[in-house]
Amino acid sequence: MSRAPESPLDVSELLRVLAEHRVDFLVIGGVAAQVTFAGLVVSGEFQFNVVVPKPLSNGDKAITATYSGVSTQAGALISIQN
Repeated sequence: MSRAPESPLDVSELLRVLAEHRVDFLVIGGVAAQVTFAGLVVSGEFQFNVVVPKPLSNGDKAITATYSGVSTQAGALISIQN
């Protein structure tokens, strides 16, 4: 069982986790989003296709992805416009 690092994942660690595990979940504004694709699309660029949950109102929302118990860095935002 891997343990969570004390700092955000670096690219090599994220590649290792992506290769070994699927996205466990992605949360936008505190609401779970459906992940339809997660992966490396070009060197250093990761893409996540998600269905944005309907109850979210307009504005900037916190977004977090978790892979096998390891989360992306805190403070990332996504702008929602309905």
